Amino acid sequence: MIPPLDERGLLPPGCHRCKDWAELEERFAFNTHRQRLLGQALQFVQYRLTPLASGLRLLLAGSYLSDKAQPGDIEMLVFLPVHRIGQHIGLLDMFEKDGGKGGIWVDHRVDFYVQLEGLGGNDFALFFQYGGEKTAADKGLDAKDKRGTIEIESWTLP
Repeated sequence: MIPPLDERGLLPPGCHRCKDWAELEERFAFNTHRQRLLGQALQFVQYRLTPLASGLRLLLAGSYLSDKAQPGDIEMLVFLPVHRIGQHIGLLDMFEKDGGKGGIWVDHRVDFYVQLEGLGGNDFALFFQYGGEKTAADKGLDAKDKRGTIEIESWTLP
């Protein structure tokens, strides 16, 4: 269950779980802009992500998970265990095909990342819990202040 936003208008720090897209929509698609943004993201999920990443964990982050009326995009992070790269190599190919990461953003307003699990290095799941420069400036916070993320339990679409 998605917790209420805190006094800052952000999800409380930590990784929270949500059952499915319907729960996310009910909570965060509260205006026309946000409905359209979620619709674009769901097209990405249905047509590009589900065929390549079914069975992997999906994390959402960023200003969409706040009270911001007009967020610019939705951050998505898929966790790919190193021992399963062969099964999901198309995820990595996405960064080379059809405009790559920038093409995904232009077509779907999704800022998409893949976290390779088991190699060490950068932990995007922790990185996305920082408020960041834009949120800090908008809300009078420090960029390193924490905010929450959401892992969707049932995210694939037919």
